[in-house]
Amino acid sequence: MNYLQAQAFEINIDVLDFLKRNLDSLVKSGLLMPSHLASLNIAKATSLLRKAYLEDKSITKDFQYQDLLNEFMLRIQRARYEKFIFKIASAYAGYKFYLPAFVDFRGRIYRSGVLHFHERDLARGLIVFSSVRKKSDTDINEVYDFIANAAAFHFKKFDTYEDANQWFHDQEVNLNSDDRLIKFAGDAKNPYQFISKVLSFGKHGTISPLQIPITQDASASAYQLISCLLLDKELAKHTNLIPNPEVDKEGPALTFRENEIDQPVYDMVERLVFQKAETYEDSELSGIFIRIYLLDMKDSAMPKPLSDEEIASKIWECINSKVVVEPKETIKFKHSKRRYPEYLTALKPSKRPKQSFIVADSETVLINNVHVPYAAGFLVVRVGDELLSETANQRLAAVVRNEPSIKTVYFHNFSRFDGILILKYLATHGMKYTFIPLMRNNMLYELAIYRGKKLLFRLKDSITLLPSSLDKLAKNLCPELGTKGSIQHEDVQESNLIPLRKELLDYMKQDILLLGGVMQKAQDIYWTQYKVDIVTKLTLSSLALTIFRSVYYNQKDWPIYIPNRNEDSFIRSAYYGGHADTYIPHGENLYYYDVNSLYPYIMKTFPMPGGKPIWDGNLLGQDLDNLFGFIEAYVECPPNIKRPFLPYRDSKRKILRFPTGQFVGVYYSEELKYARDIGYQIMPLKGYLFENKNSTPFGGFVSTLFEKRQEAKKTGNEALSYVYKILMNSLYGRFGINPNCTFTEVCDVNRYNILTKTTDFIFADKLSEHYYIVSYHSYIYAEEESEWKPPRISAVQLAAAVTACARIHMYPYISRPDCYYTDTDSVVLGNPLPEVLSEP
Repeated sequence: MNYLQAQAFEINIDVLDFLKRNLDSLVKSGLLMPSHLASLNIAKATSLLRKAYLEDKSITKDFQYQDLLNEFMLRIQRARYEKFIFKIASAYAGYKFYLPAFVDFRGRIYRSGVLHFHERDLARGLIVFSSVRKKSDTDINEVYDFIANAAAFHFKKFDTYEDANQWFHDQEVNLNSDDRLIKFAGDAKNPYQFISKVLSFGKHGTISPLQIPITQDASASAYQLISCLLLDKELAKHTNLIPNPEVDKEGPALTFRENEIDQPVYDMVERLVFQKAETYEDSELSGIFIRIYLLDMKDSAMPKPLSDEEIASKIWECINSKVVVEPKETIKFKHSKRRYPEYLTALKPSKRPKQSFIVADSETVLINNVHVPYAAGFLVVRVGDELLSETANQRLAAVVRNEPSIKTVYFHNFSRFDGILILKYLATHGMKYTFIPLMRNNMLYELAIYRGKKLLFRLKDSITLLPSSLDKLAKNLCPELGTKGSIQHEDVQESNLIPLRKELLDYMKQDILLLGGVMQKAQDIYWTQYKVDIVTKLTLSSLALTIFRSVYYNQKDWPIYIPNRNEDSFIRSAYYGGHADTYIPHGENLYYYDVNSLYPYIMKTFPMPGGKPIWDGNLLGQDLDNLFGFIEAYVECPPNIKRPFLPYRDSKRKILRFPTGQFVGVYYSEELKYARDIGYQIMPLKGYLFENKNSTPFGGFVSTLFEKRQEAKKTGNEALSYVYKILMNSLYGRFGINPNCTFTEVCDVNRYNILTKTTDFIFADKLSEHYYIVSYHSYIYAEEESEWKPPRISAVQLAAAVTACARIHMYPYISRPDCYYTDTDSVVLGNPLPEVLSEP
């Protein structure tokens, strides 16, 4: 018992992910109930059911009301159970847990709780062992044989293990995609345990086959053991070990005879509970007590049911009583409204004036391997004023008092250096102030400082708007302010701060002046060209999107659709990014090439998926050339293709591979067509199909910026040329922004206690007596559709199409035998390209 209770378990992530991504298909197949059933008010719903039954004569003719009610309540019960199991499994996901064991009066060992091996099929299918022993390859093959046998027996009964194993391998063609597996599992005796065993054969799962439990129904285990030891087939037929057509049928576990008919007790209790549920609405049932008479059954113990004549008589009495009962007001079931727009909206140019801002910097010295600030300064950059370095001698408090409208303070590389120092100080000494950091995916974008409820400053990182070194930015945008200074940081020590005081302060002041000049010039350019103030934007991609929506986006002619949860989840599976690979690790006299503005070129040249997508769950047999969108396909890459083209996401190893062999994945239709043309075998299975407009919404954006950049180059305006270049390259990624990201909060103990109890909690630590830091996932796919809150501009179909077409464009160079290396938009070759392809 001690050994059993020490065994750790965990949630089968592969099964949980499978269920989540196929919710709609599982509901359609009947394996899961619609989730909205779990939230219905039983009294109101049954009232509607009764009214519909009485008003619709076609229903009255074919069905008994009690049968409809029983079926309705069964489905509600299933939906509530499934919702509860999903919540429990999601909460336990990623954790080890232990199931206390106890021995019943017959010496059988049971687990307690709702997740255990004596629960229903759904719960059993979600549990695996947490720790496993290492096995040899031979043992692994044996394990797979056991799992294949178990999967077969979860589907139906067999005479021998050999029969079960052979049957399972004969069915593999029916199990190689999610849709096929769901359809096939619908006929299984234990569909979820069957699915869990099948998924363990997948090459990209996270659960080891050694973790999969093999369970056996113990209701007749003793007889099964005896029949095995005696090799007595006839005895085995009377257990659930092998098929027995004579007795293999469903029946009640406990019955009693009434009017010469076997009445199942469980069914009668269930019907009674459903009837009472109408009266007591959503009250909790704490227990059921049944009076049982084994001998000399008393007639009074069970009331006799009314005959048809008696029922009709009572109904007639009610009619003659002339009691008026007004019907209850019906409740309409409505579809929930999307909480985000269906299409990306165009923006009007801003009418607000430009905002003044502050630039700042700090310098540190290493003391006991810890960065300790020894100097800090700032500069106020006012709209329309020239930069004056002398203003750096002001105190920040004076600026707050005299110019309260200035709220934004920029540091260059704030998220990686200055912000960490300031955050640390505020957490340990800042009881006078409160602060709210905006941290996503381990990046500190902003730190808002408050005194009480009053906002004092928003500290931001200028590098997220101008992603380059301060030295390069100053040379491009404000060369008249001079160059960035230099000091030997490793020579600066606590002991020589005083002797080096002037040199160090001059270095810091020049950095502040350059940052002020860079930000002021960038603000002027963006405002003059597009009437967009960079102070209102956090990142360059956000700035590029605002400019696109304000100036170039034609919502009427080319509306950009924002996918819902299911669409986003499926299409995002086809968003792979760039191709980086090393084919030949060593070489000499090589040639390096990169494509100028690869993504802008793709955005302008290749047709993009337009309109609202349409789901097609069965694309088998359809001509790939007639499909346009994102398709899950069975793929076979022949071994003679030495540089495979299609990517495959290995979720177990967390890497992107470009394999040969057979696999299933989701891809943009145009790269599937290209793969077919170079020798791949492609079998479309299902997917979201878009309208092929043979056009792109980005043509004007890219063409105009490219022309303006060329003009700026000719006139020697490096500042404008730089701005246009980074704008062109920053737009596409904004459409692929992932709704599921990591958030980090600095909070008090109350908020800490709330966040650490969520299902998406990652990490937490105590910063000081008053503050804690907590990281968690904003995992959106586990929520109801009505609660899904994606970014308002997440159109992942565009980002996925751009990167897919970029891989198509690069493949002729990657596939060359003399290609040594590639990284998204560049290649290293052993031989030069023709001059027409290698212009500077």
